[in-house]
Amino acid sequence: MSEKGIIKINKLLPNSIMTLEPQRSFIDYYRVYGDRLAMHYENNGVILLPFAPIDLDLEIFQILQLPDAWKKPGGEANASPLFKPLYQRTGDKFSVDTTHPLLFVAGGDVAFAQYLQSQMTSVNAQFMAGLQHLFPLYRLPPNPTITWRFTVSENEIGHLDEFARNRPYTPELRKRQRMKAFFNVDTKPRAWRISYDIPTFLKVMKDKLPQRLPPDTNILSEVINRTGLLTECPWHEVSYPQMSLIIANGESVAHQVLFGRRVIGYEANFLAEDMIEPEKAARSAVAKWITDAGLEVDDDPNPRGDKYVATGSMYQTS
Repeated sequence: MSEKGIIKINKLLPNSIMTLEPQRSFIDYYRVYGDRLAMHYENNGVILLPFAPIDLDLEIFQILQLPDAWKKPGGEANASPLFKPLYQRTGDKFSVDTTHPLLFVAGGDVAFAQYLQSQMTSVNAQFMAGLQHLFPLYRLPPNPTITWRFTVSENEIGHLDEFARNRPYTPELRKRQRMKAFFNVDTKPRAWRISYDIPTFLKVMKDKLPQRLPPDTNILSEVINRTGLLTECPWHEVSYPQMSLIIANGESVAHQVLFGRRVIGYEANFLAEDMIEPEKAARSAVAKWITDAGLEVDDDPNPRGDKYVATGSMYQTS
C-alpha cells in the first residue's frame, strides 16, 4: 500500500509549486493546463503531477533494489549498459551476455532480466513521450538522460545542480534550457525540499556574496554551493507519493532530497529558442539576474568557482 504525499508551504518563501489535478493521460493534462505549464516552468516554478499516467508493473519494481554503487544508473535513454542486449551473437551461435548488469540484479534469471529490461524500456519511452505532450512547444531531444535511482537517498545537502566542476558552459550549451523531472515509483513518498531560485537568492543574500559574480549558471551554482548560504534559507517541503511526477529545473532552483528509494529521473537540454519567453532561459538570463540583484558581472572568460569562494563546495558534483 502506497502512502499519501504532503506539501508544506513555508510562508517565508513565494509558493512556486503548481499542483495539477489528476488526469487520465499526459495529453489531458495539456488540454486542461495548456501552455501555463511551460510558462510556470520558465519562471523557475515547480510542477507536481499527483498521478503520472505511465503504465508499468509497480509490484515487480518494489522488489528491485540496486547496489548502492549504482546510485544513478542509466544514461542516454536505452543507450546505457542497462539496455544493451541480453543476448550476444558470435557467428551462428547465440549466448547470454553473462556480464549484463540486469542479469546480476536478477540473480542470473535470464527471463526475469528480460522482463525487467522490457518494463524499463517501456517506462523510458512513456516518460519521454509524456513530457513532450506536456510541453509541445519544446523540441525535447530523442536521447535524454534517464536514470533509475533505486537506492536509498537520505538527507542530501541542499544545492543547485552543477556539472563538470569548474567548467563554464560551452557556447552551444548556453543556447539551451534544461528540463528535469522525477517519477516516484516507490510505495513511500519521496521527501524533497525546495528553496529560492537563483535570481531571488541573489537579491536576498547579496550582502553575503562576492560582489562580482560569473554570468555562467554552472559556475554560479558552484559558487553558491561553496558559500554554504543555502543552509540559511527557508524551504518548502514536498513529499510526493507513488506514481507522482515532479518537474523542476535543478539548475536554477535550490533543492534537497530528504528521503527516497525508487525514482526515475529525466534530464535533457533543449533549445531555448523554443521557449515562450526565450529571454528567461537560465543560461542567458543569469547576467541580468546578477545586475538586478545589485551585484556586478565578472567578465572573466574562464571563471572558476574557487576564484570567488575559496572553500570547497558543500555539494559534491558528478
